[in-house]
Amino acid sequence: VNSGAFINRVLVQPDGKYIVAGDFTQISSVNRGRIARLNTNGTLDATFNPPGGANAAVNDIALQPDGKIVVAGDSSGDMAVARYQPDGALDTAFSEDGLLTIDFYTLGDAGKAVIMQPDGKLILAGSANFCDEADFALARLTAGGSLDRSFEGDGLLLSYIIEISDFGSALLQQPDGKLVVAGYIDGDSGSDFLVARFK
Repeated sequence: VNSGAFINRVLVQPDGKYIVAGDFTQISSVNRGRIARLNTNGTLDATFNPPGGANAAVNDIALQPDGKIVVAGDSSGDMAVARYQPDGALDTAFSEDGLLTIDFYTLGDAGKAVIMQPDGKLILAGSANFCDEADFALARLTAGGSLDRSFEGDGLLLSYIIEISDFGSALLQQPDGKLVVAGYIDGDSGSDFLVARFK
């Protein structure tokens, strides 16, 4: 039984089917991240049956050229990413079991956006929350689902931009390879838009 459900992203496949991603909260307060696929007429695609994750949320989707589906979100306080086969089964060639959680060694991390680079590597953007503030957080993964240590030495980037909380929520890569992260700042006087570009 659900007490709340949210769709955070929708993506259209080349064949016209829709992939939706989000999360729902059970009355027991367990949050579960889920993805589903809809046929072109809006009905559920019964051939697509991915597993759900407990204490998780799914916030963004990327579709690989081979049809595999990458989702970004959070799980038990860490940034999380998973890759699925076109039929919804976890791709065990990715991070050995299809799932990877990323700990920025803070009190709470969340992945809000994911993109695939031309070389097959993945970039995730979101935030890492400390006791009284949050910072923009980025991670780069190899195509196999491990942290790419050629990126910032350990695959992780925390960006302290201003002296209040910064939350990253959207990501794109320019043709020159630079990364643009959009989000918002949340301070005593309210919230404002925030955009940052990284080399």
